[in-house]
Amino acid sequence: MSKQLTKSERAMYAEFNWQFKFCWACGIPEWKVYNDGYPTYSQRHHIIRPGRVTIRENITRLCFLCHDLEQGKCVRRFGVVLPNLSLAHILWLKQIFDTEHYDPERLAQLYGKALPEPERVPDWFSKQFLKWNVCSHEDWRAE
Repeated sequence: MSKQLTKSERAMYAEFNWQFKFCWACGIPEWKVYNDGYPTYSQRHHIIRPGRVTIRENITRLCFLCHDLEQGKCVRRFGVVLPNLSLAHILWLKQIFDTEHYDPERLAQLYGKALPEPERVPDWFSKQFLKWNVCSHEDWRAE
């Protein structure tokens, strides 16, 4: 059974959901649908899962497909196996999209050990993100 959210946690989630209406990894807006029928609604993803601490520093925004890729699931689209997202990729996304709430020291504390260095997501995600063009972010266009 999941724990009941506090009023401040609900308010934080509401602000976060209002601010980010697209997947941080592939860029698909929450109102679009992948043409192979894969569900695309956005989900809040806890960066550090054990305990799922409900603080802004510990959440990102991923669509259903990218959430599955972060969970290590093998996803095939049109005969191509998509790359998985690692913790290092998720940290990179948090750092560029929610800079004000990127706190590696707090996340390392939740993780219980040192975090990997943030690492740019694989090219498939960058290409998808630019295709949807939901926002302009210089880090996506850097390579």
